[in-house]
Amino acid sequence: MVREQLGQWVAGTGHRDSLAHVRDRVVDLLRGDLGDPTKKQNRVDDRNLKLLISFCLRPDSNCLEVGANRGKFLHDIERVAPAGHHIAYEPVPNQWERLVRLFPNLDIRQRALADQDGESRFIRVLDPGAQGFSRLEGGAGAAPLPDRVHTESMVVVTERLDGHVPEGWLPDFVKIDVEGAELKVIRGAVETLRKAKPIVAFEHGWESDTSAELYAILCNDIGLRLFDMEGRGPFDWSGFGEAARTRWNWVAHE
Repeated sequence: MVREQLGQWVAGTGHRDSLAHVRDRVVDLLRGDLGDPTKKQNRVDDRNLKLLISFCLRPDSNCLEVGANRGKFLHDIERVAPAGHHIAYEPVPNQWERLVRLFPNLDIRQRALADQDGESRFIRVLDPGAQGFSRLEGGAGAAPLPDRVHTESMVVVTERLDGHVPEGWLPDFVKIDVEGAELKVIRGAVETLRKAKPIVAFEHGWESDTSAELYAILCNDIGLRLFDMEGRGPFDWSGFGEAARTRWNWVAHE
């Protein structure tokens, strides 16, 4: 709301270009983001992801969200593709219960997607506002936990997507935000992704061995092209390695 109100004032002055930068700096200052490039980049990437959902989904597109957390993007998915069959995974009990209440028409599963059916240790972040950092133990390339957060260890059920999709169901759009476990998710979903060739939006922080395998599966095996969330790409392996030093949100598609 602050940005929109300032934007209206900027437009009214007749100096849109020169004052737009000042407007954005004021908003960043009010939000406490002025010195935090990570927060600023996340806001840009989230905005671009919302645009991607709005522009690329059909009314009957099927969507998969892995690590749905509080359902931030499920609202957009349900709005843009009301006739699709949408599946969301969220292993944390209270978050799953909340999503079931908010989205009674969606297939909300209290499990974690991975590369095998079974159980796994899960680090749950308890602090409000930081619960999105919860993760499977041992995730490679995950962002460090924020300082002084409170956590607990729990056991969650894991499953491979390839063994648990409805008959005949294929996703048109996939979003993965699992704090370092994205390679496990993709390993367990190769067959489905190869058949569907969906748009895949995912978070991934650089880790040489994990990043190499993830790139090979998405681009060489499944046959997708890789871009960052601001549209740069398609990246070859060396270009991905360079971009991943400063970017962590990606889009893969044909």
